[in-house]
Amino acid sequence: MNPTLDLAKKIQAELAPAVCLRSGILLRRLKTVAGADVSYGRWEKHGFAAIVVCAYPDLEILEIASA
Repeated sequence: MNPTLDLAKKIQAELAPAVCLRSGILLRRLKTVAGADVSYGRWEKHGFAAIVVCAYPDLEILEIASA
């Protein structure tokens, strides 16, 4: 296994307990939400990433970034 993948799995396991799955948690205080996606081609040397940040609850786009 790739050492970078091992590190990513370790970080994900450490962060997982902080995820709250209960509905209604502080939604009244929520101001922004974000979505991200990462992809790569099987034989490509580089990956691609995009992030969008939106105001909540109207989902007006506040910022877009890609690399």
